[in-house]
Amino acid sequence: MLKIAIQSTERTIEASKELLKSIGVRFDFQSQAQAFIRSTNFPAEVILIEPDRIVEFLARNVVDVAICNELLIMQYNAGLDLMTEKQRDSEGYKSIDVLQHLGVDKTILTISTSIDTKYKGPEWFNGKTIMTPYPLMVTKFVKNNNLRTTVRAMRENLNIALEAGIADAVCDTIPEDYNQITEKYKTLEQIMNTEAVIATAPAISSTKRMILDELMMRINSVCVARNKKYVSMNVPVEAVDRALEITPSLRQPTVTTYSDNKWASIVVVIDDTRLWDIVEKLKNIGVKEIIVTPIDNLIIN
Repeated sequence: MLKIAIQSTERTIEASKELLKSIGVRFDFQSQAQAFIRSTNFPAEVILIEPDRIVEFLARNVVDVAICNELLIMQYNAGLDLMTEKQRDSEGYKSIDVLQHLGVDKTILTISTSIDTKYKGPEWFNGKTIMTPYPLMVTKFVKNNNLRTTVRAMRENLNIALEAGIADAVCDTIPEDYNQITEKYKTLEQIMNTEAVIATAPAISSTKRMILDELMMRINSVCVARNKKYVSMNVPVEAVDRALEITPSLRQPTVTTYSDNKWASIVVVIDDTRLWDIVEKLKNIGVKEIIVTPIDNLIIN
């Protein structure tokens, strides 16, 4: 039975539910009488764990995989880099590998302060104090900009640190679509963009690895399909080569010539960021009956 930890923040939980549903793995999240919630149709169970503990559970093999913000993994691995090899070995710590970026629950690690602050650039941080749940990531920002800044760890209620005057700025994640300027606070710097990832424990049995491989195949099918469209069209035979140039496909397009030898059918998978530009170009060379279909899963062998 594969044990999956999910970061117990609202956005990550909702994104994880949607992901698991899209790959056909069912969990009854309403039934939480036990710590682990078992799937009704897949050999796995999930547990919701607060952000400051989920990486510890993963590192100590209490769970086999975790769905969480990649920043938590980066912070943990950065901490390992500061240890000596002897310290890591004596405590049994090992680095954690990210298996897949999920493209959901996207956030930005930002440094913010009071709205009335006059900010002209990173040199403003000289002599200042920044409070953050991610001190190693902020320390890296400070070093990269050659700043003389004090970085202190604080897990929550960061705004209180500003209001109490014990910090000049705070650094935390905000949703990518969040309005970064409010009535009281504004963003000074965006350090990095992050998103939900699925990561694996340092040690996992061969049996669980087989289950994990099946899970990752399904997850990968969703991630590959994201922002892709299945497009079929009828093309004049003399325009087939030009149509293939216009429609770069994920894999080799399927081309079928009709019995009258005047028309051909082309089927492709394309990125929808260029969809309408491609459609206009196809229409200009005489392509007809362009059918665009969303893709939920795309399995590539």
